[in-house]
Amino acid sequence: MSAKPSPNRTRPVFYTLFAILIALFFARQASPFYPLVFVKLLGKTSMFATVNLLRIIMALFFITLIWVTRWLDAPPAGSPLRQPANPDGIPLKALRSFVVGVFLAAAVLITVNAVVNPRGIYAIKLFSPWAPNARAIKINAYQNLPASPDLVILGSSRAFTISPQYINAKLGQSAYNWSLEGGKLQEFLIQTKFMLHQAPEDVPEVLLIEVWPASDVLNDFIVSSSPTQLLPFMPPSMMFKAALLPIQELFNVHQFSESLYVLRQNLVGGDLARGWEFDAMGGGQRDKMMFDQALSRDIRSIAPQAFCETLQPGGVQILHQMVGLADQHGISLVFFYSARHPLYHAEIIRTHPAYQRCHQELLDFMHQLAGQYPYVFFLDYSLLENFNGIATADGFYDGQHMTQINNNLLIDAATDSLRQAYDLAISRRQGD
Repeated sequence: MSAKPSPNRTRPVFYTLFAILIALFFARQASPFYPLVFVKLLGKTSMFATVNLLRIIMALFFITLIWVTRWLDAPPAGSPLRQPANPDGIPLKALRSFVVGVFLAAAVLITVNAVVNPRGIYAIKLFSPWAPNARAIKINAYQNLPASPDLVILGSSRAFTISPQYINAKLGQSAYNWSLEGGKLQEFLIQTKFMLHQAPEDVPEVLLIEVWPASDVLNDFIVSSSPTQLLPFMPPSMMFKAALLPIQELFNVHQFSESLYVLRQNLVGGDLARGWEFDAMGGGQRDKMMFDQALSRDIRSIAPQAFCETLQPGGVQILHQMVGLADQHGISLVFFYSARHPLYHAEIIRTHPAYQRCHQELLDFMHQLAGQYPYVFFLDYSLLENFNGIATADGFYDGQHMTQINNNLLIDAATDSLRQAYDLAISRRQGD
């Protein structure tokens, strides 16, 4: 499958401008560029952006340089700089105050983020986080299982409501839902390696894996939440990043605002908007919001997004690595594509003409992959009619997340394939 990588071309340009700025500063010609650098340093913000104190400090430092440069170029009458030498001049005092203020602000930010721990990623657990940390909760629960389940679900939050209990009742197979918020193929590969290491003689027979576009990319928000148990199974570059990012996140101003929210709700006894809750086998439920409002909100959010559902080259490579592990350990892989709400789906098609072509490329690739290996299956449930799903509030929380009712119908439709996959894994292992 062809895929176009999207390199970040802005970073080298920014570094070049930064170097030019430093040179111009020493030449006393940099002042016109300060506003541009200030805006760039702060950058755009979003829910998952890392706007940390270090970036703000750098931006404020440039503002300070403006004042110091102007003051040195034209010191007021009677200033110490009009005299031969005065190391205690006002600019030095101001800079000392600036440095002290920075250290105090950093100390407050680090302390509040570490102690309140609003995302549940640090060791201190004095307060309830603003939302459950699914990554920490689910890996701990998996490690405490008495035996490896027959089937493990790997996916994003769209797979949270696939019920292990329903699978057990329907198929007679034990199951565990290890889907994660924003879960991607790279993370599924790491989870698979962890499972193989955890119980090499008792690995699951079937992995039920949600596949979705661009799923080879893990953003900083996800990596910073990765449990330490998974570090040994990450590529070296990601391992370093996963170890470093929680430290960097201590400076995160977004996390500080979350800390203030958590503090307020914990201290005044308010209800945290916790979102998802998970049972002992990883299945998830969440409070029902007003369905029409949630659906409308999701539809309005489509416009700025780019929808071209082709796997990046890294995603294709990860899929082949998973197939290789499945071959070595007698595991069957059942990939599936989950449906969005029809109105949400229609809006994507209307606003993104390339969507249908890209989506079909993804489906064709997955069908081709399944055709190459007898222990690989692909189930296309991208449309509700493919598994008799329902489009009402009973079937969806919003535009993208199905309730357990719809995911039960999805499992009903997948029953024959899941049975075949399980029986094939058993026969392959017995054949070994």
